Amino acid sequence: MTTPDQLPGGDDVSGIAELVRLLTSGADLPGVVVLVDEDLGDTAAALEVDQCGHTPMLLCGSAWVEGSRLAMYGTIAHEVAHHALGHTRASARVLLPRLPCFALVAAAAALLGGHVWVAALILLAAPLARLVCLRRCRRHEREADAHAVTLLNAAGLPGTASLTAVLDGIAAAESRWNRTLGWLAATHPPVWARRRHLNAAVVPALPPGTTAATRPYAREEVHPCSP
Repeated sequence: MTTPDQLPGGDDVSGIAELVRLLTSGADLPGVVVLVDEDLGDTAAALEVDQCGHTPMLLCGSAWVEGSRLAMYGTIAHEVAHHALGHTRASARVLLPRLPCFALVAAAAALLGGHVWVAALILLAAPLARLVCLRRCRRHEREADAHAVTLLNAAGLPGTASLTAVLDGIAAAESRWNRTLGWLAATHPPVWARRRHLNAAVVPALPPGTTAATRPYAREEVHPCSP
């Protein structure tokens, strides 16, 4: 396994490009456009640009690039995992930001048609639908955490250590609200829930005598995160 000292250099563009190449080859993706923007701070996101033919894109704040190497690799791997698992096209992520608008338009149409009870049902159902979408989004985050470890391990990089560094960084800035109610009403699970899921996740170990260098899609067991 590659050690942190052997990883491509911190904010070096060629190093980031090489990491993305390794991860996308392991994820069976044709490639990912990476945009590093200092205005994004410690934010990262996976999305697709329809104008470019559903081109996978990864937005990454400069705070991740300029900080811990492990955290940067974990962050990029997590976002690549979203693409690999098809999360960027999932209905929950597409519907969530549009749900309030849809509910208001539908309720207004019902009121104009004289169907007050229908409008009331729509307005009551909208919050429940939002909770369902949020639950799916949180599941996607947990799945991306585990798959990111798999992709990094397959590339011969320290998957668990990288994701642990990411979660440590998030925990340092996590709000009390997200720690207590994030499991119910947020797009991302609280850090304690993500750690617990990652601790329980297991991927197949490499067969004897096989290394990531000789088997591009090789995976090793995920070890528990540090508490």
